[in-house]
Amino acid sequence: MTVRELSAEVLGADDALTLIGPKGLQALVARARRLPLKRARILQHGRPEALLHEMLTVLTRGQYVPPRDARTAAAGVREILAAVLRRRLK
Repeated sequence: MTVRELSAEVLGADDALTLIGPKGLQALVARARRLPLKRARILQHGRPEALLHEMLTVLTRGQYVPPRDARTAAAGVREILAAVLRRRLK
């Protein structure tokens, strides 16, 4: 997985679908701890210009991000599950 820094708080993965393992998650947590707002995220679909953003967000203790519209979030999850199933069925 190739990752680039889009801002101090946001990383972007170049792959169409990104899998993040324990080491990647630990690196994201360490990054969040170093930043002033104590959060970091990775854009998991490659293009920041895309209309739908699938992100993994790491918040340190005491941070809060209000939930988004559940219909939008559910659509993103359905797309990811569909991609995984297509790959397994090939």
